Amino acid sequence: MDFEKLTSLEYKGAIIGMVLGDGYIGEHGFKTSSISQEYIKMKERILQQLTATSIYKDEKRTGSFGKKPLYELRGRQHPLYQKFRMRFYPNGRKQVSEYVLKTLNSLGLLFWYLDDGCLDSSGGGIRFQIWSCEFTEIENIYIQKILNDRFGLRFNLRKQFKKETGKIYYWLYLKAIDRLVFWDKIIKPFLQYIPQEMMYKIPTRESIESKIESKKHERFYKNIV
Repeated sequence: MDFEKLTSLEYKGAIIGMVLGDGYIGEHGFKTSSISQEYIKMKERILQQLTATSIYKDEKRTGSFGKKPLYELRGRQHPLYQKFRMRFYPNGRKQVSEYVLKTLNSLGLLFWYLDDGCLDSSGGGIRFQIWSCEFTEIENIYIQKILNDRFGLRFNLRKQFKKETGKIYYWLYLKAIDRLVFWDKIIKPFLQYIPQEMMYKIPTRESIESKIESKKHERFYKNIV
Protein backbone atom coordinates (compact mmCIF):
# COMPACT_ATOMS: atom_id res chain seq x y z
CA MET A 1 0.00 0.00 0.00
CA ASP A 2 1.43 3.37 -1.06
CA PHE A 3 0.73 5.78 1.81
CA GLU A 4 1.02 8.77 -0.51
CA LYS A 5 -1.26 7.46 -3.30
CA LEU A 6 -4.08 5.38 -1.93
CA THR A 7 -6.64 3.69 -4.13
CA SER A 8 -10.31 4.42 -3.47
CA LEU A 9 -10.71 1.22 -1.45
CA GLU A 10 -7.50 1.83 0.53
CA TYR A 11 -8.63 5.38 1.31
CA LYS A 12 -12.01 4.16 2.56
CA GLY A 13 -10.34 1.64 4.86
CA ALA A 14 -8.06 4.30 6.32
CA ILE A 15 -10.90 6.75 6.96
CA ILE A 16 -13.00 4.05 8.62
CA GLY A 17 -10.15 3.43 11.06
CA MET A 18 -10.00 7.13 11.89
CA VAL A 19 -13.74 7.25 12.55
CA LEU A 20 -13.58 4.13 14.74
CA GLY A 21 -11.04 6.14 16.73
CA ASP A 22 -11.17 9.90 17.33
CA GLY A 23 -12.67 10.94 14.01
CA TYR A 24 -16.17 12.29 13.44
CA ILE A 25 -18.19 12.89 10.28
CA GLY A 26 -20.65 15.75 10.47
CA GLU A 27 -22.85 17.54 7.97
CA HIS A 28 -19.94 19.70 6.85
CA GLY A 29 -17.26 17.05 6.48
CA PHE A 30 -14.72 15.09 8.46
CA LYS A 31 -12.79 16.15 11.56
CA THR A 32 -10.39 14.61 14.01
CA SER A 33 -8.16 16.02 16.75
CA SER A 34 -5.02 15.27 18.73
CA ILE A 35 -2.55 16.96 21.06
CA SER A 36 0.16 15.76 18.65
CA GLN A 37 0.59 18.16 15.76
CA GLU A 38 2.78 15.70 13.88
CA TYR A 39 0.15 12.97 14.17
CA ILE A 40 -2.48 15.34 12.80
CA LYS A 41 -0.17 16.10 9.87
CA MET A 42 0.20 12.36 9.26
CA LYS A 43 -3.58 12.11 8.95
CA GLU A 44 -3.69 15.23 6.81
CA ARG A 45 -1.52 13.52 4.20
CA ILE A 46 -4.34 11.00 3.84
CA LEU A 47 -7.29 13.40 3.89
CA GLN A 48 -5.68 15.71 1.33
CA GLN A 49 -5.96 12.95 -1.24
CA LEU A 50 -9.74 13.52 -1.27
CA THR A 51 -10.45 17.17 -0.40
CA ALA A 52 -8.78 20.34 0.79
CA THR A 53 -8.00 20.31 4.53
CA SER A 54 -7.31 22.76 7.32
CA ILE A 55 -5.76 22.49 10.78
CA TYR A 56 -6.91 24.58 13.75
CA LYS A 57 -5.02 25.03 17.01
CA ASP A 58 -6.94 25.41 20.27
CA GLU A 59 -4.70 26.77 23.02
CA LYS A 60 -7.41 26.78 25.68
CA ARG A 61 -8.62 23.18 25.53
CA THR A 62 -8.22 21.16 28.72
CA GLY A 63 -8.99 17.44 28.96
CA SER A 64 -7.61 14.12 30.12
CA PHE A 65 -4.34 15.20 28.54
CA GLY A 66 -4.14 18.28 30.75
CA LYS A 67 -3.61 21.81 29.52
CA LYS A 68 -2.02 21.32 26.13
CA PRO A 69 -2.77 22.75 22.69
CA LEU A 70 -5.26 20.65 20.76
CA TYR A 71 -4.96 20.38 16.98
CA GLU A 72 -8.10 19.76 14.97
CA LEU A 73 -7.94 18.55 11.39
CA ARG A 74 -10.91 19.14 9.11
CA GLY A 75 -11.67 17.76 5.68
CA ARG A 76 -14.25 19.47 3.50
CA GLN A 77 -17.63 17.99 2.71
CA HIS A 78 -17.59 15.17 0.17
CA PRO A 79 -20.13 12.54 -0.98
CA LEU A 80 -17.90 9.79 0.43
CA TYR A 81 -18.02 11.34 3.90
CA GLN A 82 -21.79 11.62 3.73
CA LYS A 83 -22.02 7.96 2.74
CA PHE A 84 -19.90 7.01 5.73
CA ARG A 85 -21.95 9.28 7.98
CA MET A 86 -25.06 7.25 7.16
CA ARG A 87 -23.12 4.03 7.78
CA PHE A 88 -21.68 5.07 11.13
CA TYR A 89 -24.52 7.11 12.64
CA PRO A 90 -27.84 5.62 11.42
CA ASN A 91 -29.43 6.36 14.80
CA GLY A 92 -27.27 9.26 15.90
CA ARG A 93 -24.81 7.02 17.79
CA LYS A 94 -21.52 5.82 16.38
CA GLN A 95 -21.85 2.12 15.65
CA VAL A 96 -20.23 -0.57 13.57
CA SER A 97 -21.69 -2.61 10.73
CA GLU A 98 -20.61 -5.40 8.41
CA TYR A 99 -19.70 -2.87 5.71
CA VAL A 100 -17.62 -0.75 8.07
CA LEU A 101 -15.59 -3.61 9.52
CA LYS A 102 -15.09 -5.46 6.24
CA THR A 103 -13.81 -2.28 4.57
CA LEU A 104 -11.36 -1.55 7.38
CA ASN A 105 -7.77 -2.18 6.27
CA SER A 106 -4.36 -2.37 7.95
CA LEU A 107 -3.78 1.39 7.76
CA GLY A 108 -7.21 2.04 9.24
CA LEU A 109 -6.53 -0.39 12.07
CA LEU A 110 -3.24 1.39 12.74
CA PHE A 111 -5.07 4.74 12.99
CA TRP A 112 -7.63 3.21 15.35
CA TYR A 113 -4.84 1.86 17.54
CA LEU A 114 -2.93 5.16 17.54
CA ASP A 115 -6.17 7.02 18.40
CA ASP A 116 -7.72 4.78 21.05
CA GLY A 117 -5.06 2.17 21.74
CA CYS A 118 -2.36 1.94 24.34
CA LEU A 119 0.73 -0.12 24.96
CA ASP A 120 0.43 -1.60 28.43
CA SER A 121 3.98 -2.12 29.69
CA SER A 122 3.12 -2.70 33.36
CA GLY A 123 5.23 -5.40 34.91
CA GLY A 124 7.61 -5.28 31.99
CA GLY A 125 4.99 -6.57 29.57
CA ILE A 126 4.15 -5.58 26.00
CA ARG A 127 0.37 -5.60 25.58
CA PHE A 128 -1.58 -4.00 22.73
CA GLN A 129 -5.00 -2.70 23.77
CA ILE A 130 -7.72 -0.73 22.00
CA TRP A 131 -10.39 1.06 24.02
CA SER A 132 -13.74 0.33 22.39
CA CYS A 133 -16.03 1.92 24.97
CA GLU A 134 -18.25 3.60 22.38
CA PHE A 135 -19.53 0.28 21.16
CA THR A 136 -21.90 -2.20 22.77
CA GLU A 137 -20.87 -5.64 23.96
CA ILE A 138 -22.48 -7.24 20.90
CA GLU A 139 -20.64 -4.83 18.61
CA ASN A 140 -17.36 -5.59 20.37
CA ILE A 141 -17.89 -9.32 19.92
CA TYR A 142 -18.48 -8.72 16.22
CA ILE A 143 -15.34 -6.58 16.04
CA GLN A 144 -13.39 -9.45 17.61
CA LYS A 145 -14.63 -11.83 14.92
CA ILE A 146 -13.83 -9.55 11.98
CA LEU A 147 -10.33 -8.68 13.27
CA ASN A 148 -9.64 -12.40 13.53
CA ASP A 149 -11.14 -13.26 10.14
CA ARG A 150 -9.54 -10.40 8.21
CA PHE A 151 -6.18 -9.88 9.91
CA GLY A 152 -5.58 -13.07 11.87
CA LEU A 153 -5.58 -11.06 15.10
CA ARG A 154 -7.20 -12.58 18.17
CA PHE A 155 -8.39 -10.10 20.77
CA ASN A 156 -9.89 -10.82 24.15
CA LEU A 157 -12.79 -8.60 25.16
CA ARG A 158 -12.50 -7.09 28.60
CA LYS A 159 -14.90 -4.90 30.52
CA GLN A 160 -15.11 -2.93 33.73
CA PHE A 161 -18.06 -1.44 35.54
CA LYS A 162 -17.48 1.99 37.08
CA LYS A 163 -19.78 3.00 39.91
CA GLU A 164 -19.13 6.71 39.46
CA THR A 165 -20.63 6.70 35.97
CA GLY A 166 -22.83 3.63 36.21
CA LYS A 167 -21.47 2.39 32.90
CA ILE A 168 -19.61 -0.63 31.60
CA TYR A 169 -16.41 0.14 29.69
CA TYR A 170 -15.03 -2.23 27.07
CA TRP A 171 -11.60 -2.68 25.58
CA LEU A 172 -9.91 -5.15 23.23
CA TYR A 173 -6.81 -6.91 24.47
CA LEU A 174 -4.59 -8.58 21.87
CA LYS A 175 -3.54 -12.12 22.72
CA ALA A 176 0.19 -12.53 23.26
CA ILE A 177 0.53 -15.12 20.52
CA ASP A 178 -0.58 -12.55 17.89
CA ARG A 179 1.60 -9.61 18.93
CA LEU A 180 4.19 -10.27 16.23
CA VAL A 181 1.39 -10.62 13.68
CA PHE A 182 0.10 -7.19 14.72
CA TRP A 183 3.58 -5.71 14.42
CA ASP A 184 4.27 -7.24 11.01
CA LYS A 185 0.85 -6.59 9.43
CA ILE A 186 -0.26 -3.34 11.02
CA ILE A 187 2.83 -1.45 12.20
CA LYS A 188 5.73 -2.42 9.92
CA PRO A 189 4.23 -1.26 6.57
CA PHE A 190 3.73 2.28 7.93
CA LEU A 191 6.49 2.56 10.52
CA GLN A 192 8.34 5.27 8.59
CA TYR A 193 5.24 7.53 8.67
CA ILE A 194 4.47 7.28 12.39
CA PRO A 195 5.65 10.52 14.09
CA GLN A 196 8.09 10.31 16.97
CA GLU A 197 5.47 11.76 19.33
CA MET A 198 3.39 8.60 18.86
CA MET A 199 6.19 6.07 19.18
CA TYR A 200 5.44 5.52 22.87
CA LYS A 201 2.66 3.25 21.59
CA ILE A 202 5.00 1.32 19.29
CA PRO A 203 7.38 -1.31 20.70
CA THR A 204 10.30 -2.63 18.70
CA ARG A 205 9.89 -6.01 17.07
CA GLU A 206 12.96 -7.16 18.97
CA SER A 207 11.31 -6.36 22.30
CA ILE A 208 8.35 -8.58 21.41
CA GLU A 209 10.67 -11.36 20.32
CA SER A 210 12.57 -11.16 23.59
CA LYS A 211 9.33 -11.78 25.50
CA ILE A 212 8.58 -14.81 23.34
CA GLU A 213 12.01 -16.24 24.08
CA SER A 214 11.75 -15.52 27.79
CA LYS A 215 10.85 -18.53 29.94
CA LYS A 216 8.97 -16.18 32.25
CA HIS A 217 6.47 -15.36 29.48
CA GLU A 218 6.60 -18.70 27.65
CA ARG A 219 3.10 -19.76 28.70
CA PHE A 220 1.54 -16.73 26.96
CA TYR A 221 3.06 -17.54 23.58
CA LYS A 222 2.21 -21.21 23.27
CA ASN A 223 0.20 -21.99 20.16
CA ILE A 224 -3.17 -22.13 21.84
CA VAL A 225 -6.27 -21.19 19.83
